[in-house]
Amino acid sequence: MLIPRWLCALFLSVSVPAGALWAQAPYLVGSAYGLNSFSQGGTLMVVTFASGAAPLSYQWYKDGSLIPGATQASLLLQNMQATHAGFYRAVVTNPLGSVTYETELRMGTLLSWTVPSNRTVTQFVDVAVSLNAQSVFDLLFQWKKDGVAIPGATTGTLALRNVQPADGGIYSVETSLTNGRAVVPNRGLSFLLTVNPRPLPYFRQQPAGAQTIEAGAPFRLETEVRSATPVTYQWYRNGVVIPGATAATFELAAVTHADAGSYTLVVRNTQGSVESSPATLVVTGSRYAGTYLGTFDRGDVWGMQVAADGTGTLVGLLSWRGALLLGRGFKVAADGTFAFRGERREGVGQSVLGARFQAAAVVGAINSTTARVSGSLPEEGVSFLGNLELGATGAAGGGGYFPAVQVAAGLGEVHLVTAPSGAAVLVAADEQGVRGGRGAISAAGEFSLVQAGHLYTGVVSRTGRDMLTGTHTPPDGGRRVTLAGVGPPTGRERLANVSIRADAGIGEQPLVAGFVVGGRETKNVMVRAAGPALASFGVTGALADPRLQIFRGGALLHENDDWDSVATVGGAIAAAAVRHGAFAFAPGSTDAAYFGGVVPGSYTVHVSGKGTSRGVTLVEVYDSDVGTEAGSRLVNLSVRSSVSPAGNPLTMGLVVDGVWPKRLLLRVVGPGLAGFGVEGTLAQPKLELFRGAQRVWESSTRSAAQEVLVADAATAVGAFALPRGGSDVALVLDLEPGAYSALITSGSGNPGVVLVEAYEVP
Repeated sequence: MLIPRWLCALFLSVSVPAGALWAQAPYLVGSAYGLNSFSQGGTLMVVTFASGAAPLSYQWYKDGSLIPGATQASLLLQNMQATHAGFYRAVVTNPLGSVTYETELRMGTLLSWTVPSNRTVTQFVDVAVSLNAQSVFDLLFQWKKDGVAIPGATTGTLALRNVQPADGGIYSVETSLTNGRAVVPNRGLSFLLTVNPRPLPYFRQQPAGAQTIEAGAPFRLETEVRSATPVTYQWYRNGVVIPGATAATFELAAVTHADAGSYTLVVRNTQGSVESSPATLVVTGSRYAGTYLGTFDRGDVWGMQVAADGTGTLVGLLSWRGALLLGRGFKVAADGTFAFRGERREGVGQSVLGARFQAAAVVGAINSTTARVSGSLPEEGVSFLGNLELGATGAAGGGGYFPAVQVAAGLGEVHLVTAPSGAAVLVAADEQGVRGGRGAISAAGEFSLVQAGHLYTGVVSRTGRDMLTGTHTPPDGGRRVTLAGVGPPTGRERLANVSIRADAGIGEQPLVAGFVVGGRETKNVMVRAAGPALASFGVTGALADPRLQIFRGGALLHENDDWDSVATVGGAIAAAAVRHGAFAFAPGSTDAAYFGGVVPGSYTVHVSGKGTSRGVTLVEVYDSDVGTEAGSRLVNLSVRSSVSPAGNPLTMGLVVDGVWPKRLLLRVVGPGLAGFGVEGTLAQPKLELFRGAQRVWESSTRSAAQEVLVADAATAVGAFALPRGGSDVALVLDLEPGAYSALITSGSGNPGVVLVEAYEVP
């Protein structure tokens, strides 16, 4: 609104002749200085009020120049324009002296503002009250609380941060106009502020609403929380707890596509909890995605694959160390830099393959302009260079990283990096050593590379999942072994089924098998003792009426004679057999079985015949949680039995479930049992491993590396140690998912007792 003009005594100039009385000289009644405004085309009368001994005469001036005819106490200005703006002065004179009144006129609004209203807010918020004041003159402000000036509160807006109940009160503001020469005060305005306490936490700063970030770049969410009592923090991604994210700030050093999602923060105090507004993270592809190949300054090859999310994998040959360099899962930052330390081999296999992998520190960078890689192994004093390998069309996509292991053979690994250009780098490590080089791969994914006399052939596929399948043929006519792709564990790689086919006696001479369930949760298992059911497979001399008993320690837990003698139990067993793809028991047959839950631990299975009957039986133990990621698992099966050249062979069956190969320890212990007081042990056990009709492995003399590997595996699974250099059969190998059978016979032609064991190796 327009504020009326006002007057105040500021500049006063009085001249009095010598000897005159002060009371008779002219003087002003009211202000000696004024500030006024006008509108274009308007009319304004400027008046000066003076008193003193008559007669009084007046003369008005504008910007120091006399205004002709302006000799009255008032000055009337009409049809005002911008030229009327300026400084006006009225000189009032009588015989005893003179006095001067001054004012400045400007075109526009003298002063307008918004009157603040009373407010009620809640603790911890910010309060801002603005007058929205406007004037053709400069404005001065002073805010007060309960009549006391607030230091620094001298603008048209009062800002109160993080208000508390004590901040409540009456707030007022005094305004003044100034043109740099004079200050003209105006009346004040006031309002009442009430601050109510807040029991729950309050977000003074919410996390940033949405961010789009390139893979490899850092990501940070900041919040500011206020609470009257102590608080705790927990961040969530897509509604799932982020472990360890328990601070007001959340950050990732280098994001990947897996980090994309909606992030929220829950803050809790003694009164309850409050959830933040969501912050969405969108991750774009890394500009460095592609395949890079190059060499170390000592001549060895290396290859690096950078995924779209900025995650890198680098493989290289360090021949001077007799080792490989393998880095996986490191992040290429938004500026192209990366750093990692080479992987080690821990646990079983460390003693054999551990020395084949160099845990060297690596630092490097990719130039986004030239697509050139440079870096070093500082601890080795070695540098490396390389370039992005583009396809025929100039595309960077189409390459990949393909790891594989030797299956049904000694431990060995292959790491292949392929480029869209058709180039490839392969490095390998096994019991014999390390090797690597650069080769080519066809458009169909086929490769054939010879490295130090070792032939590697195969094909890579990107259908469903990246996968390498192939073979490795050592030099000098060595046995060709199969290569199978590996990947991140799915939680499903496990022994799904183990079985033993052997003779079962009567009374005190049952077939005794053992199995172990590892983990912490109850495991559903199906245990079967097949006798009559074997006849349909051409097995002669099968046990006519097997009885199944399951013990834990010395306690009998479960017993069954005829599998479907109880209808409900038989129905569950039949359904489980269908799920496992096991052959069916005939309704009403005398085969025996159990289905149900068992807690983690060791169990003993006894299978015996009735009366004087004896014969061949098949004992099977199935993991009925197979196909899931259940925490407990079937980790061991063992049986002690006799092997006779004239009798039925001893056979163990294995089924490996999952996506990737599984590492197992297989042992056939004959002479090694003598230390436990067992008499008549098999002097020279022989083991042949088949997958279908194909023999994939047969026992042979263990190498020094295998001796160490077998000993490590035995320690890892808790098995007793075998004498080194003995004729007991033991091997550690990786097996692809599928069904296998192990045939145990006598290598010398003489009968004897053996202990057959299969262990899942962690």
